[in-house]
Amino acid sequence: MSWPTVALGEVFDIARGGSPRPIAKYITTESDGLNWIKIGDASVGGKYIRQTKEKIRPEGLSKTRSVRPGDFLLTNSMSFGRPYIVDTHGCIHDGWLVLKPQPDFPVNADYFYHLLSSESIYRRFASRAGGSTVRNLNIDIVAGIDVPLPPLAEQRRIAAILDKADELRRKRQRALHVLNGLTQSIFLEMFGSPLETKTDVLGDIAEFKSGATPPRGASVYWDGAIPWISPKDMKRPYLSDSQDHVSEEAFVETNLKRIDPNSVLIVVRGMILAHTVPIALTTRDVAINQDVKAIRFEEAIDPMFGLWSLKALERYILSKVSSAAHGTKRLPMEELESLPVLVAPKSLQRQFASLVTKVEKMAGWAEHSLTAMNRTFGSLQFRAFNGEL
Repeated sequence: MSWPTVALGEVFDIARGGSPRPIAKYITTESDGLNWIKIGDASVGGKYIRQTKEKIRPEGLSKTRSVRPGDFLLTNSMSFGRPYIVDTHGCIHDGWLVLKPQPDFPVNADYFYHLLSSESIYRRFASRAGGSTVRNLNIDIVAGIDVPLPPLAEQRRIAAILDKADELRRKRQRALHVLNGLTQSIFLEMFGSPLETKTDVLGDIAEFKSGATPPRGASVYWDGAIPWISPKDMKRPYLSDSQDHVSEEAFVETNLKRIDPNSVLIVVRGMILAHTVPIALTTRDVAINQDVKAIRFEEAIDPMFGLWSLKALERYILSKVSSAAHGTKRLPMEELESLPVLVAPKSLQRQFASLVTKVEKMAGWAEHSLTAMNRTFGSLQFRAFNGEL
């Protein structure tokens, strides 16, 4: 490859955003308001930022930083380094870095979007970002990253190839998203909302178990093969494994309880409850931590039906979440026990469970296909930015 290598700080003018404070005094709904770009305005997996949920008053402009179409934004903390192309005019707070193309360098926005999104650039950001728990990017880190700069025509060619490959991935992602939402739609179509068709309350038809954390200093409790589920593991509706595992000794020598297969788990404490309520079904014996409750339904309720009955109540459950000491969100036990439950005929529950099984098989295939596509796309990016495409 004969392309020159240049630092991002040569190609872009890099700056950090800023916030007028207190920000609440600057938020406006007036027509002359300036777009106030926040992390939440960027869609998951999206490429562009085209609109914002909030605006700020024009007098706040001197205390923030303006951006325009064609600029790049990088998140500089938490999920740092994620790039977006600005496709509007607005202002950014200090959670963003803006990269404005310098006039002396040929910059194709799509090429640099893929370059900044690549795994190799992310690893280089990560290796230089400070902080053990919350890593942060700053101007000097980003400016010092060397990147290949092919001629503009070559940038366009590479970007066109990667755009096509990326669109195939996005189509698979959209299909998977549809399949992941299909089960809830089937439930509502067959049974309606439990809020409208309630025939019982959860406390009358289920038993509950609490979780615990064995002493971390006792390694004998943490060298087993039994999944120990905490909120960070509850990203899927069906659980068979976790990041941490416990031993049989933990059940004998501590107050940890064994949770049977086909138990429904629900997160009842933690800041995660500010936005969502993770609910999942166990597919094997597990243990849980103190932020999770296990629900074991009576014989009249099929476990899979019970799972999706509770998932249909997520917004309602969030309305029952309260703040405990130190601002920790929690779902009180009395609220959990009083959740409305529909007790449908067992034949309909089995029919629903059969449909769900078919949907899950299709989703599993789509997820496997997406994983393969992601690997292929990563390989394609590597070749593209090493002059091998």
